[in-house]
Amino acid sequence: MVQFRSLNTLIGSFFLGFSLLSVSSARAEIMFEGYYKVASSNTKIGYFIQRYEFDPKAKKFISTYYIETNTLGGNSSESLRAFADDKFQPISYQYTVKTPELTKMIDATFKGTVMTAVITQGNSSQTVSKKVPKGTFLSTFLGYLMLQKGYSNGKKFNYSAVAEEDAESYNGEAYIKDQQKFLEKPVFKILNNFKGVAFVSFVTEKGEVLGTQSPVQQIATELAPSPNLATEGFTLPVKTLNILFGRVPVGKVNTLAQSPTASAEAGKSSATPSGTPGAVANPPTAAEPTKGLEVKPPENVPPPSLPEKSSK
Repeated sequence: MVQFRSLNTLIGSFFLGFSLLSVSSARAEIMFEGYYKVASSNTKIGYFIQRYEFDPKAKKFISTYYIETNTLGGNSSESLRAFADDKFQPISYQYTVKTPELTKMIDATFKGTVMTAVITQGNSSQTVSKKVPKGTFLSTFLGYLMLQKGYSNGKKFNYSAVAEEDAESYNGEAYIKDQQKFLEKPVFKILNNFKGVAFVSFVTEKGEVLGTQSPVQQIATELAPSPNLATEGFTLPVKTLNILFGRVPVGKVNTLAQSPTASAEAGKSSATPSGTPGAVANPPTAAEPTKGLEVKPPENVPPPSLPEKSSK
């Protein structure tokens, strides 16, 4: 449930890198894992990998993502690894963005309503300490927080969340407009506004984001039924993904990948289905591109349900 609000900057200088992270989710259960296509003005500019996990022993939610764009998207990459407790109160996160012009890393921890972040940009580093409003959460978990409160038409969710890319908290609003079909799946159409950026997300009743649209920036994301459709034209940074995720994600723990039509969809061209603005074309690359990632999924294990809220 990455909110994709920062994809408007992907066209500029949004190239994410990442620091060497300690991946400690071997016992965590994967709730969602998928690969997205990223398009601008109907042209493919990148791909996005998202995984959500819950560690029942440590009672922690974990969000991990990686984004990479081509020349049209600014030759950028971005990564996040975020932790929250079972009530979605923030614990810590590590965020890195890299562009041809700069590399920026944020390592943030939380104690109560106080956020302490070490921000490193180039050769300079500073430590900032800020108080955030009570109830503030990490924006990457917005979808699941809304899921706990329940999806229904006409419902509005006002909140305070940390924008991980700049270690600041902002007020936001999510309005569930109606229910419709997206990628032939029933979804809730949610109108979002965060950091002054308006975008639309299409979310299943399980809280899975199947796609997003930012009309002003003309950027769209769409969940792919298989990794190779999302990563076609790119050479995957295998070492980077192994460090960040613990292994190269297979992208099979999501509604679309588990659909009976997933195999058929994987064999089609990467043109976006009608009703979405992100028709994807093969991007130009300086080096010979791969045909996309092809990996075998692990044994099917049903994703866990969200833990029940405490009555306290």
